[in-house]
Amino acid sequence: MSIFRFSFVAAAAALALQSCAPGQDAPAPSSAALDLSRYVAVGDSYTAGVSNGGLTRNSQLYSYPNLLAQSFAQVAPGASFTQPLLEQGASTNYLSLVSYNGRDLPVVRRVAGSAVRSNYVNTIGCGLTDTVRLLARSAQAGTLPQNLGLPGLRLSQLESPDLGNEANAVSGRPFNPYFERLLPPADSRSYLQAVTTASAQATFFTYFAGVDEFLPYIRSGGTCAALLPNATALGTNVRKVLSVLAANGRRGIIVQVPNLNLLPIL
Repeated sequence: MSIFRFSFVAAAAALALQSCAPGQDAPAPSSAALDLSRYVAVGDSYTAGVSNGGLTRNSQLYSYPNLLAQSFAQVAPGASFTQPLLEQGASTNYLSLVSYNGRDLPVVRRVAGSAVRSNYVNTIGCGLTDTVRLLARSAQAGTLPQNLGLPGLRLSQLESPDLGNEANAVSGRPFNPYFERLLPPADSRSYLQAVTTASAQATFFTYFAGVDEFLPYIRSGGTCAALLPNATALGTNVRKVLSVLAANGRRGIIVQVPNLNLLPIL
């Protein structure tokens, strides 16, 4: 398979160097040999556009897939990119800056999500719990978007049936409320099936997933080994997704999971 590996750090450094060099002409955009006419993005929270612990319409618009799609449109006239955008002003529960304390540390508050229709508490490993927020269904539910980023996506649930079916919205069952908002009611398909469908007509892809696989373990303070993913199983699931995305020689970008010791929790 022909795949490009991408480094955000290297790209940012290159842009910084260019900005310091006077008198440079802006490069003419070119797609070279890439077909960027239909782009699909697969991943978890970062791909979906999660910012400050939640989603807003603006954070979705500033998601890296949407920014890439805007650049791709410069060299692929007529290309479009669809996202399951929240209604204007809606959110899925996020952190808002209130002030700074006497030690210049931020004081934040949790803003109740206006796109949240109900909550339930899910019991996870080591006796820990997690609040799962069911979300208002997307206005385009049933038509899969090109941005398939799912906040909270665990690759271990890649082939779980009913992952987006509200019937599974009970403690102990695999369920992703963001996936549920993309699908028609009572849809039983797995995330891998959705990726297969959405990528069938794609000409280019990005893949950035795996961070959310580790977040439950990180949020336990690194004390709950039951939440730590199995490396062999993780690699197997990654290969399953990439084999679909790179089918028939389709080109794309793979973003590797960064150093989790340095990564800020979303």
